[in-house]
Amino acid sequence: MPVVRQQVTTGTCTSWWIKLPPEAVPKEPKATVNWVFIHGGAFVAGHALMYIGSYAYWLHKLAQQGIACSILSVEYPLAPEHPFPAAVEATAGVIQWLVQQSGETVPYIIGGDSAGGNLTLAALSLLRDQGRLTQPPLALTLLSPVIDMSDNGVFGRGKDKVSSHIDANGYPMGSLSNGSYSAANGVSVAGVVPTAGAANGGLSVRSRSRSRLEDVVQQHEQQYTKQRKAHKHQKHPDIVAAGFSSPYELLKGLVTDAWQWIWAHVSKAGAAAVAARGYFDYLPKSSISDDLHHYLQDPSLLTQPLLSPTYLTDFAGLSQQGMLVVAGGAELMRPDIAAFAARVSAAGVPVQYHEEPNQPHSYMVLGMPHLLRKGSVMV
Repeated sequence: MPVVRQQVTTGTCTSWWIKLPPEAVPKEPKATVNWVFIHGGAFVAGHALMYIGSYAYWLHKLAQQGIACSILSVEYPLAPEHPFPAAVEATAGVIQWLVQQSGETVPYIIGGDSAGGNLTLAALSLLRDQGRLTQPPLALTLLSPVIDMSDNGVFGRGKDKVSSHIDANGYPMGSLSNGSYSAANGVSVAGVVPTAGAANGGLSVRSRSRSRLEDVVQQHEQQYTKQRKAHKHQKHPDIVAAGFSSPYELLKGLVTDAWQWIWAHVSKAGAAAVAARGYFDYLPKSSISDDLHHYLQDPSLLTQPLLSPTYLTDFAGLSQQGMLVVAGGAELMRPDIAAFAARVSAAGVPVQYHEEPNQPHSYMVLGMPHLLRKGSVMV
């Protein structure tokens, strides 16, 4: 299904218009809309054209229903070169560009998957709270959005807390709470999230991270050397390095995993139960915990709404007509997403929540044919 691509400068970053060729656009459309889409990728990966196949499919399907739609896919800055709040402010800048400078007059909707859903809510709430959201979108489309990155969310439940993975003095920025760090577009963390402390002399996130790169590499090398020395003197080094204190603990873990696999694949009740806990999801529980330190270096900010939108206290004014929230029935974040949709609805904002049974995280944009078979094991 052919589409036309055009790269444009949208504020402080670039984006891509994805449009149907003229002959495929409805001659007399029932509606015309622009769709701003922010891709996922744990804030550290992905690009604006990674879902080009899904975009083409959506545009042609909408055209068949008489809806003329163009997608503006955002190429926001990624961590670790551009940690928080660079992506939030860049996304906010795209919204302002579309409304004030693009020359577009048709209504727009905005959304994204995973980290993109997170950035959608963060950017809109930032603009609203700062009085810069002059024209809210018609609606939001949140696909498997990252809602809660705090220790209270699904990634922080249990002994392994998200905050324990974040080093307040680590790569690449140092502690956000001890200074005001300028993003690439000149916006400081202090201008987005209230923090205390002196400014860092105007160093940009990019130049600061580069200037510290040699020190970071040296620190990692020293840490690796210490780990290897400790590893050599352990009685059961491979077992302990894998997180088990003894051969018994290792055997117990293997038996538990084997039983869970049998229960999940043989018993229908077991399959439903483990699917609800994200057993079939390709997104491991450690994913956010392991990657988040690239995006954020201050664990005290994890409950800030611009990082964990579930902590928003006001959902009014983010859109004109409400939001669509979609989750996979087998994805790890399903409980957080469902609870968020319920909170928004309870606040009086129109919400359509759709949960596709037995599907994993961001299933709607992955373009994997075997996902058509519900409940298929991802890996």
